[in-house]
Amino acid sequence: EGTANHDLLMYSLKVSSKRLFPNYVFEDCSLFKGFPTDVPVMGCRTIVTWNRHKDKEHQTCEERGNDSFTTINLPGIALKSRFYVKYNQEIEAKFNEISKKYDICIPEKFKDNDMLKTFFTELDYYSDLVIEQLLERLAYQSTFIKEDFPFLMSEVWMGCKDLKNGETVGDAIKNGTLGTGFIGLAEALYSLVGSHHGEDSDADSLGYEIVKFIRKKVDEASENNDLNFSLLATPAEGLCEKFVERDKVKFGIVKGVTDKAWYTNSFHVPVEFPISIFKKIEIEGKFHHLCNGGHISYVELKEAPLDNTKGMYSILNCMEKNDMGYVAINFPVDRCRKCGNTGVIEGNCQICGSDDISRIRRITGYLAELSNFNHAKMEEVKHRLPHGM
Repeated sequence: EGTANHDLLMYSLKVSSKRLFPNYVFEDCSLFKGFPTDVPVMGCRTIVTWNRHKDKEHQTCEERGNDSFTTINLPGIALKSRFYVKYNQEIEAKFNEISKKYDICIPEKFKDNDMLKTFFTELDYYSDLVIEQLLERLAYQSTFIKEDFPFLMSEVWMGCKDLKNGETVGDAIKNGTLGTGFIGLAEALYSLVGSHHGEDSDADSLGYEIVKFIRKKVDEASENNDLNFSLLATPAEGLCEKFVERDKVKFGIVKGVTDKAWYTNSFHVPVEFPISIFKKIEIEGKFHHLCNGGHISYVELKEAPLDNTKGMYSILNCMEKNDMGYVAINFPVDRCRKCGNTGVIEGNCQICGSDDISRIRRITGYLAELSNFNHAKMEEVKHRLPHGM
């Protein structure tokens, strides 16, 4: 309070308490610290920051974007490690190798869990596979010529001004990013150790080691290939259903993993798990600085916090203290199209009895009509629990 633009922040909270937007970016978080310009968010969470092809004086997010990304199915790898791959001396040797190279620190509670060692060797393989795929995709994209992208290559994308007609675009698009994403950390942990990171502090520590390992693989790929690889906390609007359906076919119904219609978004605590606002923020905050290709965290309120900007401010304060980068606050926004009644409308309108109700919810990072959600996301919304204080 008393600092420049504090009044604008409080006004934005007043708007957000009614309309769910704006969301908030903490430009002083550790991930963005030192970057010479503000870091904007594209779409529902994607970011680009440091460009290894420019010196510090010429770093910018402008004229750049994500060239491509591929998502790792963490629950699928965990289930494969649990049911399909038999632990042996070869896996032991491989795990010891990567554990030393990437400084994997498994919590003492799980030191003798051979399934975890199998999981990390599988994750190492699939991380390399994703990196290889992204390189192949970039190589293919780089075969196109300037005229193939008349909008992007007409003074929009960094480096396009240096290209002549007929020249391939590789030297321009290398300024973009190649994203390795992940989904379902919670379900992977449950499959591996019987609890997720919202339930158990050791599972939480293990989850951090898993995401940190992928980030180290991504950073290594950047160095080895002189390209901007990044780690993305995948939103997975449709993928959350595709992956779980495939895994149901492969592994059947597995409690805590494939016994629902969706996998949990990236590193999030499961939406159906009862947890306080501030505990959820504490758990998820440490993952933000690892996910340099994009991330978001939100808390779920029972209803719109109208006229409670101080409460929203305290939530933002906690998010900032826990080193989050991009955040939002969720609550139901219902409106009767017939009489205009607003608030939480369960079933028909309480005022006029109409069933013509607009129900706006956040999906991944966007706002949309609930009726437009796919089946998996509709099921997820039904199971969302509001977070208490």
